[in-house]
Amino acid sequence: MCVAFCAVLAAVPPILQSAFTHNRAEADHWAFTETIRTTDYRGRETGATIVRVDPSLPYAEQFRPIQVSGHAPTTKDRQDFERLGDSIGKQEADRPADAPPEIQVNDMKAAVDVDSATLVGEDARTWSFRLPLKAEAKSSLPTEKLELILRVSKSTLGYDSASLRLISPWRTRIVVKVNEAHLDLRWNLVDPKHSPLMVAEDGTMSASILFVHRGGWLKVRRTDFKRVTPFADRFGVKLGPLKVLPF
Repeated sequence: MCVAFCAVLAAVPPILQSAFTHNRAEADHWAFTETIRTTDYRGRETGATIVRVDPSLPYAEQFRPIQVSGHAPTTKDRQDFERLGDSIGKQEADRPADAPPEIQVNDMKAAVDVDSATLVGEDARTWSFRLPLKAEAKSSLPTEKLELILRVSKSTLGYDSASLRLISPWRTRIVVKVNEAHLDLRWNLVDPKHSPLMVAEDGTMSASILFVHRGGWLKVRRTDFKRVTPFADRFGVKLGPLKVLPF
């Protein structure tokens, strides 16, 4: 499971617009190491995948595998990551500047309706916004069954955390029914001179396949941040932030 935010200036609540602006300014200016741990559909933990992500490099070199599913990367693994970087770079280059924010769950996408965002909570640290989703063409993502909450930090005016959860069961195929699913994202202040960066993803899922219960989890951690100049900026072109790896 994977989720990605692409910020855009729109007629949104001022607090939320400020957070989008800050996030967009920072998202593609940092190299980092991403460690992905997950389970298979039977709930058995697989080996970790570790990737160095560097948006200052040419697109095909931006994802450098250090370890893939617990083993040293093969030639095929390196080629797969090169194709991934090249594909993402081209997608972002073709993405209109006024395109709405989006989330991506595996290969399914939905647009985030920021114009319809509502403030649904507030505490001493954060404001919480509910962001409606709109399914994109040819996407089977059940947006009516999903709830996205984004929390904005009062101290940094940047992202604090977000949660995407399934609010009712989702039958993806005749024999597959997803009963529960939840994904949490967390941002931290890596450098006080800049806005918070996403540092963690934690997800769980419970499903039934032919009435047999299956479950799994996902843990993603980002470390070793280094501020860089995006590759696209060398040509005077502004692209969207790199997306979370689709694992």
